[in-house]
Order: sequence, then structure tokens, then C-alpha cells
Amino acid sequence: MVVLQRVLIGKAAADKDLFGEYVINPDYNADMLAAAVALHEGFSYQPSNELFWKQSVGNENSFLFVTTRHLTSPLLDSVKSTMEDGEYLIIACRSFESGLDKAYGNISIKKIPQMLLDRCEFGKTDYNLNIVQPPIYDEDEEVDCNE
Repeated sequence: MVVLQRVLIGKAAADKDLFGEYVINPDYNADMLAAAVALHEGFSYQPSNELFWKQSVGNENSFLFVTTRHLTSPLLDSVKSTMEDGEYLIIACRSFESGLDKAYGNISIKKIPQMLLDRCEFGKTDYNLNIVQPPIYDEDEEVDCNE
């Protein structure tokens, strides 16, 4: 299981709310969240200066767009209208209109919390490494650094 916590700011990317539902940590801003999702989806976080939805690159024709907004049909249509032939896009969002995930063959839509839940450990504060045989140092041994 991949640990997304502490990837960028030393805090969990998601945690449980008062109702026991996983929510995105409010300490994460949009760029931090996009970079974390990109890392775990195998994309390189490289925001485009021209198109807001080209946040991360998988290869020359595949992109990832992460948004905390509810994805609507007008927004999706707007993004699609700026895509070139042969481009593929994954949109990770908090929620989206019913059926929108089947609107275009070259655009996949995922919900952020489920993506994080599937790949992360939550509420973990220590990350002890499983070192089978740590080195043993003799405390009495002095080393001359001027040699």
C-alpha cells in the first residue's frame, strides 16, 4: 500500500470527517493536491501555461487534471473543445454529474477520495522503516576526522 501522507507538506492528504467519511485535508491547496495525485497516478506534475487542464503529463498525448470542484457538463464540454485529436485526459475530481464519466471516449473521470483511499494509509503518524539488521556502532570507538 502506497503512503500518500506526508508526500508534500508533512500532513495526511485525506482524513475522516465527523461522520467517518474520508475527505481531502483542507491544509492541501490545489497545486499540492494535483502534484500528489499526479505522483501516485504515474504522471509528472507540469502545469501548462496555456491550458488549465493540462496540469500533469503522462506522455506526449496523455494528461491529468485534478480539481476539487464538482465536474459539470459545461466544464467538461469546455475542456473537450480545447483538446486536440489523439489526446487523452484523466480528470480527478471530488464529484461529477451522473453519466458524465461516459461522455467522451478519450476522457476518463475519477473521484479523488476513492483514488486516495485505494492507495493510501490514513491516520498513520509514524513511518518506521522495516530495517532487518540496522548497523551497530561501538560508542567507545573514536574516529579521527583529520586523517
